[in-house]
Amino acid sequence: GCTIDLFAPEPPRLPTEQEIDEWMAQLPF
Repeated sequence: GCTIDLFAPEPPRLPTEQEIDEWMAQLPF
């Protein structure tokens, strides 16, 4: 599955607000 990426080490850059919004939209709640 792709959920393993959520537990991978953080990348050397901060996520953009767009990326955060996309991740939040994928949460089950």
